[in-house]
Amino acid sequence: MTNYIDIFAGCGGLSLGLYNAGWKGLFAIEKNNMAFETLKYNLIDKRRHFKWPTWLPLENHDIDEVMANYRENLKALSGKVDLVAGGPPCQGFSTAGRRIESDKRNHLIHSYIEFVKIVRPRAIFFENVQGFTMGFKKGKRKGKPYSQIVLSGLKKLGYHDVKGMLIDFSEFGIPQRRKRFIIVGTLEGQADRYFELLRNRRTEFLFKKGLRTKVYVVTAISDLEQVHGEKPSPDSKGFMAGIYSFPRNNYQRLLRKLN
Repeated sequence: MTNYIDIFAGCGGLSLGLYNAGWKGLFAIEKNNMAFETLKYNLIDKRRHFKWPTWLPLENHDIDEVMANYRENLKALSGKVDLVAGGPPCQGFSTAGRRIESDKRNHLIHSYIEFVKIVRPRAIFFENVQGFTMGFKKGKRKGKPYSQIVLSGLKKLGYHDVKGMLIDFSEFGIPQRRKRFIIVGTLEGQADRYFELLRNRRTEFLFKKGLRTKVYVVTAISDLEQVHGEKPSPDSKGFMAGIYSFPRNNYQRLLRKLN
């Protein structure tokens, strides 16, 4: 069984996908306590998906502190990890926000590269927003895109077979125009093969899920409309909570199955 480590894991979206694909998690690193509690509840307490090491406390962690405090333990994993997945925080890069180059979270890309350097997985999967591919303005010029910093950093570590591409996830069953920059890199093999398979198997993937090539917002959340009624919120006194209707299409049935 192939294994992986999820860094900048958030509430566990990438880990959930890898779980559904049959991978086995070793551990996950996420700084935010509430996000980690969500990951823990869904993928550790309920599913026991991670083979968590005894040397790492089962709690939220800052990635730089993990590398400082458990460096020798991480080094011992070198050559034993199939994949490191994850992407640093996107707020400083996102075109939906203020796009501030001085945002200290932007520098976590160097923590990502350092973690890969220590663990040296067979492959990496990196995800970030479209703005990650755009350089910040420096007077009348634009600086080097952070995407190029990551790509060149990985190549210096020996991941010569590395490929970055913008993917529009609205083409894969997501009910929004969600473009993300994906990097796949391997020590051996063909990174291009990943993107080739992604394109070639798209229709088959959607067909098996019973989905159309485009999923619209109304398809995704029409079971949440107010016309279905309300009831007192079980966890927020004084507020009302919406009542779910029965699932009205394949997308809603799929979501309830995954839940």
